[in-house]
Amino acid sequence: MHAVHIYQEYMDTDYVNSEFVVTARKWRPQSFDTVVGQEHIATTLKNAIARNRIAHAYLFTGSRGVGKTSTARIFARALNCEQGPTVNPCGTCEMCTEIIQGSSMDVIEIDGASNNKVDEVRELRDSVKFVPAKGKYKIYIIDEVHMLTTSAFNALLKTLEEPPPHVIFIFATTEPQKVLPTILSRCQRFDFHRIPQCIIRDHLANISKTEGYSIEPGVLDAIARAGDGSMRDAQSMFDQVVAFCGTTITFEQISSILGIYHTDVFYLLTEHAHNQNIADGIMLIGRILRDGKNLSHFFDGLLQHFRSLLLVSLLENRTDVLETTPEEIQRLRAQASWFTPNELEYAVGLIAQAGVDIRYALSKQVALELLFLKLSRIHSVISIDQALLKLEEIQQGTPGTKPAPATPNAEPVRKVAENKPESTVQISTQQVVKPVVFPAEAPKEKPLPTLSPRQINTPAPAQRPASFNDTNTLKVDLATIQSSWKKVCDSCENNMLHNNLVNARVVSYDGEILTLGAAGALFLDMLRDKKQQIESLLANYFKTVIRIKVILDDKKPEPPSAATVIEPGVAAAQDTTSGRMRREDEILNDPKVQKLVESFEGKVLSVRRKQ
Repeated sequence: MHAVHIYQEYMDTDYVNSEFVVTARKWRPQSFDTVVGQEHIATTLKNAIARNRIAHAYLFTGSRGVGKTSTARIFARALNCEQGPTVNPCGTCEMCTEIIQGSSMDVIEIDGASNNKVDEVRELRDSVKFVPAKGKYKIYIIDEVHMLTTSAFNALLKTLEEPPPHVIFIFATTEPQKVLPTILSRCQRFDFHRIPQCIIRDHLANISKTEGYSIEPGVLDAIARAGDGSMRDAQSMFDQVVAFCGTTITFEQISSILGIYHTDVFYLLTEHAHNQNIADGIMLIGRILRDGKNLSHFFDGLLQHFRSLLLVSLLENRTDVLETTPEEIQRLRAQASWFTPNELEYAVGLIAQAGVDIRYALSKQVALELLFLKLSRIHSVISIDQALLKLEEIQQGTPGTKPAPATPNAEPVRKVAENKPESTVQISTQQVVKPVVFPAEAPKEKPLPTLSPRQINTPAPAQRPASFNDTNTLKVDLATIQSSWKKVCDSCENNMLHNNLVNARVVSYDGEILTLGAAGALFLDMLRDKKQQIESLLANYFKTVIRIKVILDDKKPEPPSAATVIEPGVAAAQDTTSGRMRREDEILNDPKVQKLVESFEGKVLSVRRKQ
């Protein structure tokens, strides 16, 4: 009855006498009670009218097709109705009829996109001083108000702030962020929501029932989903479908005309991925591509499908967020039980990224097939947290302890953990905690080793760390430090610290404290900040503890004479390449590194210093 009443209202208008009127105009709401999906705004405006709290300026914001202009017209009729102001305009008086037909002299609709110059706004400003011709108010509805220029906005400011008592402005825009703040502050703002899919579907079902259309289940859901929150978009697609199909509408027909994919396609593709039916999945992708539909619709549908699976698995009692039927919820629950929430979250990320990448793909088919192959392997993917947990179990476990299996690849890890003796794990922990002290005698240079599984399973023999009191330790004096200073600098791998040391001058050494001179206040601060690193560098080079003191020294460092250069045996062992090789050796032989390589059955390609 409600829908028929709206239809009868339009039967009295002139343009309905034409052969066809689009659904969006024919079923446009004519009262606050028939506004779809915007009850919060309709209630506020009705209360403002009932309590005589009518403002002089309103701003209606929201996406396209959600009822901004329709609500503005209803509000104008409610204010200028001969029985008004009233929350229920009659729709039959002269004022209501003229507003419905768009011929009222007291309700002026202006397109802000085409009347955005300052001259047009000045004309509007001059016209507001005239009293209404018939109604109680002179109402200006400016659509797409964000298209006005800054000069036009400024010309409207004074009038908008103190308009005549008979003038009301209603602005409508899809982009409120482009409206000047000075305009926003003078308006009451109403934000129109995107219309939920279920409300659009029910409204289309009401229209179909009234018009006598026979529609296959799922058709209206697909149209409402394609409307993307816009009632006008959904009604326009509905008109297109009716023109193609007639009074009987099937999903196959709307799929071909609108390029919409049936939800069965996404269920079937998910089933093939779960069962790892690679051949069937590839054939389904080929059929999708042969249909020639817009692939963006496919990715959007597949993404929404996996999103629904994820939400169903996480929100058992809050399925209302899915905006779908109870039958569809049960179908989603059955398929969501095949996956864990982590797997579904990973799949959603894969699909979202693939939807972006396919725009630049050389072959759409290869991109889709690669996505399907990744989805078919999500059961075997482990997260970083799971991998770290496995390593922690290996390090802290005892013989016979087995980590919880997550994938078939975890079997080699369990074997390694069971075959390792308990003492090996304890030694590994001790070696990580103890500081590394370089041996007094430098090993021969050798290339970076490549660890094989046999080498990994054999722990490196423990070496006795060198002490500062070894007999090979050189007695250090000022001349030795000065002559070896360049090599000390070269042994530093930090480029910035190396440059600072090169620019420093060795001033004095009293057997314990080495005094360095910094050439400027900037170098002075830098060297003092790196005091501990410099002392560690000297200790590693000379095999003795040397403390440093940095002073301001304007003299430039003098390069050491070739005749006075001393080549101590210890210094030769600290050559940059040799030192790096030794450190790489120690890292590769670290038990934790070996276990990490074993766990992932990998191979060390290179060892690089962390920047």
